[in-house]
Amino acid sequence: MRFVSLLAVALAFCALDAWAARPPTKTDSYLDTDNIRMIALLRGMTDSRIGEKIPGLTLQDGTLTLKDATFLGSLIVPARKQHIYTFKTGGRQNSYVWIEPGGVPLAVPPAPKNNFREFAYSLSGDVYRFPEIRPGAGVIVLPGGSKKWLQQVKAESKKWP
Repeated sequence: MRFVSLLAVALAFCALDAWAARPPTKTDSYLDTDNIRMIALLRGMTDSRIGEKIPGLTLQDGTLTLKDATFLGSLIVPARKQHIYTFKTGGRQNSYVWIEPGGVPLAVPPAPKNNFREFAYSLSGDVYRFPEIRPGAGVIVLPGGSKKWLQQVKAESKKWP
């Protein structure tokens, strides 16, 4: 009986090891490509484009993001390698955030009290469950893009050159 228990534990560890060492999937490849393309689009959104409607970006899975979105502005903190771009689509405001490798993580704003859904997503639509946006995590979408949170980030950014 003890042998069976040890065998079960060993098989479980092998399965975990195989899962952790899995090769990249097509979804991983798509998300990498989508992140590169979205960052390029966002970098092109300068202050001169505030108020402009953009046609959107078709992701690798065929979904169209930012369709007819109005650009509201950006906040870039070079010393912390943080990038925040805010858009309005219909009646909703969304912030698209990424942190460059070597940058300082940025806390995810709390979800509104009346919102029971998750509050941060990757471009693929998967829920982003970390309490902060981490360097190298790709573009994270924050539905609602809290004005209070943006003001806090702006105030904090003034402390950095």
